Amino acid sequence: MNTLHTFGCSYTARFETSGNLAQYIKYKEYRGGSYPKIWPELLSEKLNLKLNNAAVGGASNYEILQAFCDNVDKFQEGDIVIIGWSYIERFRVVDYFDGTFVKVGAGYAAELYNISKNTIDEMLFNRAHEKWLEEVQSWEKAIRKLCNSLKVQLVFWSFDSNIYKDNLDFDLVQLGAETIAAETGGKVHDMHYGEKGHIVQYEYFLQLLNKLNNKTLI
Repeated sequence: MNTLHTFGCSYTARFETSGNLAQYIKYKEYRGGSYPKIWPELLSEKLNLKLNNAAVGGASNYEILQAFCDNVDKFQEGDIVIIGWSYIERFRVVDYFDGTFVKVGAGYAAELYNISKNTIDEMLFNRAHEKWLEEVQSWEKAIRKLCNSLKVQLVFWSFDSNIYKDNLDFDLVQLGAETIAAETGGKVHDMHYGEKGHIVQYEYFLQLLNKLNNKTLI
């Protein structure tokens, strides 16, 4: 049985592993005690594939790339790999006290040892430059060549319009995707997708895979 491998940030991760956990718990309560299935779960079930979802909420593209590298030994011929790049300004630093990586992005709140807030703000501003896109593009070349050699189906995507000029988020909303805030009538203040959003995104990837393979996979 082949596997669907997914990598990314909170737009791919399970609700339980995403950063905005307090709001997600409210969402779960609003739904009567359960989360909806997310798009990787829906897609793997439809295609009769096992699921290896290595996405983590708040991840930078460095974490996403490392997750890909850490899982590459699991890839088998006929598997599908979907990589959702995060926002390009995100990065990470090492916590000197416990040796772990700390996620840094817009609205970060962590107190970082020996790194001033001014330094972090300057780095976030610097990373808004389009030059940083070249880094992701070089990774894609290597990833594409590796997946081709392993005979693994590969898809890249992102909601960051700095990476891909087409606005996928806008397109999915036009197809009926709703945020959690919209789904709950504002009772839960979160702009990630809710149940209908994940269904629309799953359908989008299903159609894309059918198009790439020039056949119906279901």
